Parts: sequence; structure tokens; C-alpha cells
Amino acid sequence: MNNDATGVAALKPTAPIVGDIFDAVCDRIALGAAQIRRIDDNITGWRFLYTARETLTENNGLMLAGINPGGEADMSDRGFSADGKNAYRTEKWDGPKYQREMVEFLNEVYKFLGVSENDLESAFDRTLATNFVPFRSAQFSALSPETQALARHFARALWTDVLPLTNVRVILCCGQETYDGFKEVRSRCDAVRDLQLVPMVHASSQAWNRKQSVQWATAALSRTGFTLG
Repeated sequence: MNNDATGVAALKPTAPIVGDIFDAVCDRIALGAAQIRRIDDNITGWRFLYTARETLTENNGLMLAGINPGGEADMSDRGFSADGKNAYRTEKWDGPKYQREMVEFLNEVYKFLGVSENDLESAFDRTLATNFVPFRSAQFSALSPETQALARHFARALWTDVLPLTNVRVILCCGQETYDGFKEVRSRCDAVRDLQLVPMVHASSQAWNRKQSVQWATAALSRTGFTLG
């Protein structure tokens, strides 16, 4: 842990969102990641989307979000999935069981929303998949309280600017930390006050039950009247 006070003070997303939205967001994240890594070397990099770059603004209205990037076969810093598809379907991660569970969970959610078997891959690839915090670590909860606070601060400010630029109407929030983060963003930003947040148990948790999670998510989606765009 590097307790560089200057680095701590500098960790704030001050770069404006200008020009190409996606590139501007990634530049901001890369700057924040470089700063926080000087403070805590348990942060190993960053990742923004798990889908194609276009899904930031051109998606089906649904977002799937975790707390932060973890272990993957490709640990490079990057803004979007290399093949332009949903990484939950096509990439190799440290938690293959978690990955399979999420794919099966989303298959059931999409079917509830009227997606045919032949169109499931398209629904996956048009869903915006990301994390609340873009900084990579082995486990977010294992980071120091100071690093977690800095990362949350960065993420809140980032999403307050970015979320209104998307057409997302519902976020499936994997884990309480993710839900709390986006809830605070919603409370700060008038442009997303109507955004619906669905809290979920994280699929890597011992409390995860896919059947119950599908029932919970589909009931919430039904109450909101959500349909895929």
C-alpha cells in the first residue's frame, strides 16, 4: 500500500466528457486507474464494458452491473469486449461457474421478456454489461477501506456524468455494493430519477439461488412494465 497523500487527493474524475463519448470515458477511467494504483497496488488495472463500445449509447435498455472487474484470462486494460459480443458468453474468467450461472440466469430473464431461443445471443450482445467501479482487483471487499472509499467516489462521479448519456431504463445490480452505488447516483442526478434498480444476490455468493433470482428479477421487471428496446 502506497500512502501517497498527493495521489489520494488527485483521485477524482475531473476530465470532462467531450468529443467521442466512449473514448472520453475511457480516458477518464485510465487516468483514475493510474492515480489509484500509485496509492494501492492491489488495484491491477481497469475495464469499462463487457459488451461492444456501441452499447454505451445503443443498447436494449437493460444494464447488468457488478461491483468491479476481477480475474479474467485477459487482464489487459480495455474499454470493451474484444470480439464485440457480451463477455459473459464468450470470454474465459477465473469464476467459470459464476459465469455459467449468469448466462443461464439471463437466458431465463430474456425469455420472460419475450425473446425467442434464436434471438438470445442478440439480446445478450445488446445488453449493456459493466461494473459500478471500473478498477480491477482480486476482490473489492478485500481492498482497504480507504481504497474502497476512493474507488466509490470516483465511480459515483463518473456514472453521474455517464448514465444520462445511455438509454438504460433498468439496471440489474449484482450485489448490495453495486445497488447502493447506483442508488446514490440516481439520487444525485435528475436525468436518471426514473431509472429502475433491481438489487440481486451476486452469483458468486453462497446465497445465490438461480431460480429465486430469476423469480425476483422477473417480478421486478414486470412491476416496472419494462420491455427490451
